[in-house]
Amino acid sequence: YNPKFLQKDFVLQFDLEFSETQPQDTFRLQFEQGGDQVFALDLVKNRTWTFRWGMGDVMQSRMGTHENLSFGPIKVLVIVYGTDCPVYLDNAPLDYFENCRADASGKTFPQSITFHALAEPGHPSMMTIDNVKMWDLDQIPSLP
Repeated sequence: YNPKFLQKDFVLQFDLEFSETQPQDTFRLQFEQGGDQVFALDLVKNRTWTFRWGMGDVMQSRMGTHENLSFGPIKVLVIVYGTDCPVYLDNAPLDYFENCRADASGKTFPQSITFHALAEPGHPSMMTIDNVKMWDLDQIPSLP
């Protein structure tokens, strides 16, 4: 929780590298907008990914594969603009998620972005996140 993180639109970029551990190791980027609104991007070392978004118990999801996930580092870029969330891996589009936020124009709630390392029970998991950069698109006056 960060009471100063009130941006409606932003870009987040970072490098992710999985260590030599289990093939099911999962990295999760989770964005909580407040009011039970959330989206999460899971990147799994076995080369699969899942994107979940929605409010409360009403969640949508999409999944796929990406060849470079088990090799690193990989550059992750997430753009949150209005209700749309394009995601790029290594400067190539992974997917484009429309309506990843139910209402981006409403009241600005305190928000949080969290990084999670997930592993099978009883197995260690390790990954590196580096070169984290964030741009506040709300500060660009020419954007609608």
